[in-house]
Amino acid sequence: MGFYYGPSGPEPDEEKPGGLKEALYITWAVFRALALPLAVLLGGVAYLVLVFFLFTFSVWAGLAAILVVVAAVVARGVWEATHPPHLE
Repeated sequence: MGFYYGPSGPEPDEEKPGGLKEALYITWAVFRALALPLAVLLGGVAYLVLVFFLFTFSVWAGLAAILVVVAAVVARGVWEATHPPHLE
């Protein structure tokens, strides 16, 4: 019957609504969690644009840009192979 006539007991104390500080904390946490993935995505897109621009400039410049990434991946693989993790 409380639905029709109101609650029979005293009203519970309501919490204060969140302020600017709480909103900024939540925004900061979300941006912190998404910073690295967004940087990788935007960096990859920027690199692709650069490669397309270099191919319009010169075929050799475009191939050199691709070979730089391939060399970096190979160097990382060699470094990982020569420095295995120490498992105890």
